[in-house]
Amino acid sequence: MISLKVLQLGMNFHLEGPILITLGNLCNLMVLDLNGVNISQNFQEYGGPFSGCIRNSLRELLLAQTSLVGYVPDEFWNLEYLEVLNISHNSLLGSIPPRIGRLSSLFRLDLSNNHFSGVIPKNIRHLSNLEELSLENNNFEGPLKEDHLATMSWLSYLFLSINKLNGTVPFSLCNLKNIVVLDISRNHLSGELPNCWNNDSWYKVLDFSSNNISGGIPNSICSLHKLESLHLSNNKISSVFPTSLRECYSLVTLDLSYNNFYGSIPYWISESLVELEILNLRSNRFSKYLPPQLSNLQRLHLLDLSHNNLSGSIPKSYGNFNAMKLSNKMSHLGNFFSYKENILLDIKGNEYKCELILPLISVMDLSYNCLYGSIPEELTNLLGLKSLNLSGNNLIGEITNKIGKMHELESLDLSRNSLSGVIPSSLRVIPFEKHLTTFDDPSIYIGNNDLCGPPLMNCSMEEGPTTATGADEVKDAMLYLIIGSGFATGLWAEGKDEFE
Repeated sequence: MISLKVLQLGMNFHLEGPILITLGNLCNLMVLDLNGVNISQNFQEYGGPFSGCIRNSLRELLLAQTSLVGYVPDEFWNLEYLEVLNISHNSLLGSIPPRIGRLSSLFRLDLSNNHFSGVIPKNIRHLSNLEELSLENNNFEGPLKEDHLATMSWLSYLFLSINKLNGTVPFSLCNLKNIVVLDISRNHLSGELPNCWNNDSWYKVLDFSSNNISGGIPNSICSLHKLESLHLSNNKISSVFPTSLRECYSLVTLDLSYNNFYGSIPYWISESLVELEILNLRSNRFSKYLPPQLSNLQRLHLLDLSHNNLSGSIPKSYGNFNAMKLSNKMSHLGNFFSYKENILLDIKGNEYKCELILPLISVMDLSYNCLYGSIPEELTNLLGLKSLNLSGNNLIGEITNKIGKMHELESLDLSRNSLSGVIPSSLRVIPFEKHLTTFDDPSIYIGNNDLCGPPLMNCSMEEGPTTATGADEVKDAMLYLIIGSGFATGLWAEGKDEFE
């Protein structure tokens, strides 16, 4: 055993017990993989092995998801030859000491999903060989300073989300030439984004969502010609839709939801952003008409324009979204290393982070605008659509019987409009296992006083249309939205993980 170089016991979830102090005598051990092993001990009390001769040989130390608790022992920060350190998904406490600067050989450092706190020490800049730095889902606070990252010229993946970082976004981020993913979402960053981005960087993902960022979108951001995913949702950005985005030719995901964008949605989106698969402009102040040209986005399968001030009729061309017609679609949504492309979907008034099933679903949400006119029959050409929400508008006319051919439809909400006539019996042709009785629930028709027929009760054309019995009891309830089959399973699992 004295000559052992690699010890891999990872993912043995039924293996348990403390880290043996005798491991410290394995003077040739280079890789120690205990990921997923139920070590379940106070780390500070059992850090002894790392003060032995193993400290001179160890290159990879993997202790993720091992039920470690407490503070990291002092001798741990003396493993100066380590190249990979992963102690994520534990219950570790305390701050990162300045001694972390001694681990200058590290190219991957993962401290995510713990309870670390305090500021990010300035000595982290001495880890100049880092390619991945993951500090997400902790309690780090204070500003992210310019000199924290200035020397990390090899950094490719930077994960800082779900912390308490404040201050402004440092200019040094613009100078990281090799970076692919920056996720700094769900912090307390404020001020404007720096206007210093340049085409020498490899950025494919920028995620600044859920901060307090104000101002507009920097003109230089589209000089990042490889940028595929831009998340700026849930901030305080106030601007018209910036013309500079015309140059973001490679964008696949654009999420500007929950901000203060205003003015019209430009027609040129369909000419310039031809790779778009996800366009989320939910909860802004966009006004004027729905641009018919959006339907030229042949890859678009998630369109959310809800909760704006859009008016006019729904263009007939919105039945031509090619990707929404297909059950099986080719998606270019990227998952970059530890970053999974994601979007928030509103389900029954609750938001769920959708990741795993995102490339598979097709959604159109035009709810809570000022749209009028009839529902275009052409929308029934979207045979791959999973969810259609047209609620909270001023739509009139009848529901076309052709809606029954949308066999993939799992969620439908037409409530709070002025629709009339008989609810098409063809809705009941859509397979039961798909919609889980969604279309048999009267709440999806609330507010359409001239609509009649099953599932609305006491309603016949001979007697004249009446409202549903019991509608008054449910009219203040949340809009009905049940998602069936795999759509439901995926959303529930991801939503549960996100909010527990």
